[in-house]
Amino acid sequence: MLLFTKKVIITQHAKERYLERVAKEQMNNRQVRSAILNDFQIKNVRKKTPKNEQNEFKLWVFGSRLYVCNETDKTIVVKTVIQMLPEDEKRIIKEIEEKG
Repeated sequence: MLLFTKKVIITQHAKERYLERVAKEQMNNRQVRSAILNDFQIKNVRKKTPKNEQNEFKLWVFGSRLYVCNETDKTIVVKTVIQMLPEDEKRIIKEIEEKG
């Protein structure tokens, strides 16, 4: 079950970043989209930051990935993917706890 009930749009930039940083083998667009949507499953989500003034939030998932998303009335736009290092995880945890 997906975390969101809205339509999820994945930008080309997010797909390219996923291929560069996360994918271990070559994947086509359908496989990348499926992998990103799989990260949006409730069981894979660690934390979600509250939305800021620009309706932007961060979604931290298992596998040390951070998705930067923008929410509109009917859609969620995935703007970029960040593959984090262990020291980045500590910083993100602190940032999420301060906001939430």
